[in-house]
Amino acid sequence: MKKTLIAVAALSAMAASAMAANVTLYGKLDQGIQVQKTKLTGAAESKTTFKGTSGISSGSRWGLKGTEQIADGYTVGFVLESGFDGMNGKSGQDSRLFGRDAFLTLGTPFGSLTVGRTGMLSDGCTGDIIAGQSSPFGTTYGIAAATANTFGDILGGRTDRAVRYVSPKFAGVQLHAEYANMNGGDKQPNKQRYGGVGVSYANGPLYVAVAAETLRMSAEQAAHYAQFNDPRFFSLAANYNFGVAKVFAGYQYAKHTPVSASVDGIKVTNKSKFGGVAKQIGAEAFYGKYNAGTLGVSAPIGGGTLMASVAYRKGTDDATDVDVTWTTGAIGYKYNLSKRTYLYTDVAYGKEKWEQTTGDKSGKVTQFNLGLCHNF
Repeated sequence: MKKTLIAVAALSAMAASAMAANVTLYGKLDQGIQVQKTKLTGAAESKTTFKGTSGISSGSRWGLKGTEQIADGYTVGFVLESGFDGMNGKSGQDSRLFGRDAFLTLGTPFGSLTVGRTGMLSDGCTGDIIAGQSSPFGTTYGIAAATANTFGDILGGRTDRAVRYVSPKFAGVQLHAEYANMNGGDKQPNKQRYGGVGVSYANGPLYVAVAAETLRMSAEQAAHYAQFNDPRFFSLAANYNFGVAKVFAGYQYAKHTPVSASVDGIKVTNKSKFGGVAKQIGAEAFYGKYNAGTLGVSAPIGGGTLMASVAYRKGTDDATDVDVTWTTGAIGYKYNLSKRTYLYTDVAYGKEKWEQTTGDKSGKVTQFNLGLCHNF
């Protein structure tokens, strides 16, 4: 009885402390199935895979967040967020405890300052002003995602040891600036420094944003991968809500960067991009520049949301005169079962083609996703 009373008292004290600090436990679990058919150049037969997949429409996660007002107009907030695979229970983001986010934010009348592990400006993670605003699928839904075909081929999404400033809104305009002195991380091993600046404008149904970003390589990396020295990115995103439909557009130009997803030895990019086509066709890694764009639309239909998008990317290696193009189209539907739970499905088609003097290579992929997501 005494132990029970002590436990109840301890839990009550913890709850009272959490309420005082405004701490929230939250998360989501996204479980689905994915069917993918891949056909490579010269292959007699296509390859079809069927698997249960977690995080198709939104990465499965749990986290803690909270805020405290420390003075009039001044707050301190934190986010600790952990990603995981709902199909096997394993932690995501290189098995980090809080691999998605781990940061502290000071809010002031002059803007906010965030320090810790957080997202980049164009890659769809926390702090993103580009990728998540450029497509109705946002940064998920398999190869339909904006980050699968247009944005962030090597940025990786998250930075360690980051400092980010976001200004107050001035007539809908906000300034964004971020710097990170990194030492590795998911999808971005050994990239040493990241810097980005951006401007966003949000007013009623209109949203527009622009961002410029760069990665500064270490001296060792710069010597070993000469053409991959200091990649630069310039990105645009816009959307407008007409009520009956919402239209999306995005664009990115990149220089001094791998143009495709087949970099096995260097491991500087996400090999699952383009449905893994580049990895399967055995295309060689190369460096250069690319232009990429995406267009999309969403509309409320039948109690849910219908989504469609197209995207195109063309990359060039100036040294070897190799061109890579990636084209994709997708259509999907999301239906809310409640305020916290929804069903979703989408079908996407993509084609990647390498044009080179030793012979062209190409791959086609068709992907079908069906799942259920619950927020808590």
